[in-house]
Amino acid sequence: MTVTEVSTEAPTRVRKRPVVVETMLYDGTNAAAIVAWAGVAARSLLGELVITTFEGDHVVQVGDYVMRGTRGEFYPIKPQVFADVYELAGERT
Repeated sequence: MTVTEVSTEAPTRVRKRPVVVETMLYDGTNAAAIVAWAGVAARSLLGELVITTFEGDHVVQVGDYVMRGTRGEFYPIKPQVFADVYELAGERT
C-alpha cells in the first residue's frame, strides 16, 4: 500500500506491519541496566528512570516497558498497551 491508496474522504482500514523490536521491563531496581542499554536516551534522576523521546522526557513507572523502536528511538509503554499489542518474538538478545 502507498500513501496514494489511503482515502482522503473516508477512513481506510490498515494493518500494523509485523516488526520485531526490543524491550525491557522496568521493575524499579534495574534502572542502571536500562540506562546502559538505552544510552543517552535514558537516565536515572533523583530515583526516577527518565526516557527522552521525540515528544520530550517521560518518567518510567515500575511495571512499564521501555521499548526500542524500529528507528532506534526509545519510549516507555504501559503494561496493558504492551499486552494488547506485543507478543514474544523469540530468544532474548
